[in-house]
Amino acid sequence: MTARRTALLLVISVLSLAGCSLLPQQPPPASVHDFGPPAGGTSGQQQAATPNGPAVRASAPDWLGSDAILYRFLFDNATQLRRYARNRWAAPPAELLAERVRVDLQQGKGGTPGILNLRLQRFEQDFTSHKQAHVYVRVVASLHGHDGHLEKRRVFQDTRACDSADVAGGIRALSAAADAVAGDIAAWATSSSAG
Repeated sequence: MTARRTALLLVISVLSLAGCSLLPQQPPPASVHDFGPPAGGTSGQQQAATPNGPAVRASAPDWLGSDAILYRFLFDNATQLRRYARNRWAAPPAELLAERVRVDLQQGKGGTPGILNLRLQRFEQDFTSHKQAHVYVRVVASLHGHDGHLEKRRVFQDTRACDSADVAGGIRALSAAADAVAGDIAAWATSSSAG
């Protein structure tokens, strides 16, 4: 009886161990990215309020409204937008950009009351070959008074080469391009000249 019980326990143990290894492996969770810390080195919590600046609102077309990191192969079906499977943004790019503009406005001098609308039009990594890529960021900014009238509007864009033709190079280049565009928008929004 004892030998039978021992043999049965041994068989059950072997089967349970084999069953664990036969189960499909869970893929690792996706890596989540933002644009990194702001250039001023202060945290987002300290930069949340922009008392003298405009309210910043962001929008984007549906295909840019998710947290996907987008790319395309210009050399192979250039009309197809692709998504990196194991990497994503912490929020939709338009929201990340709006937050960076708020930080830049907070760090700047002076204020501009009103509403600053940002319409993200492009935010992607484009591969010209398997070994070369660049990023493209395009935003239409419009500043409105509190009564809703349009004060000024301008297109901001930045394109730059990726230091590596992969997702990491795309994230670094997109973050740098977004920082440059956000800084330009904040400076433009607080300037007194129209246009």
